[in-house]
Amino acid sequence: LKHVKLLIVYRCLGLAAGLVSEQLQCQFTVSGSTSNAGNKPKPVFDIALSAEVAAPLLDLSKRAIDFVYTHERGKSPQIMVEPLEVRNISRLPATFTLKATTPFSIEPAALSLQPEESAALTVTFEPDFQHDLVSQTVKQRCLISYPDNPQKDYLDLTGMINFPN
Repeated sequence: LKHVKLLIVYRCLGLAAGLVSEQLQCQFTVSGSTSNAGNKPKPVFDIALSAEVAAPLLDLSKRAIDFVYTHERGKSPQIMVEPLEVRNISRLPATFTLKATTPFSIEPAALSLQPEESAALTVTFEPDFQHDLVSQTVKQRCLISYPDNPQKDYLDLTGMINFPN
């Protein structure tokens, strides 16, 4: 009787937090058998798998950031900066990316945090992104995504640009 080593890697993606369980059965089939019974898979062993799926949980110091720029004659528009603190409040490490588009940006754009670890981010707003003198309000949702989880989070960004007449 030969001993066979078997390595099984099982990876799953939980759509919601909570307990997930699965039953697996390893089967074998005898090839080259002339009888019908030899081609029928036979169970070798059963495996019961269970895991506690934890959703990534980030605590942002602000869920929305509002920038207000009022133009002053003779002064060039300056980039506006707002700090943001992010903390991983889940039981597992969290790796995530943050995506903002012009006229907003966020640095760093990718992070990995251990449970209870915090990091400082910088959110910027470029009020002169169109190089015109038009008053407007720009709204955007900064996407926070996790490469190993389908969950998406958002940071609401607003930039109000005022050019007085």
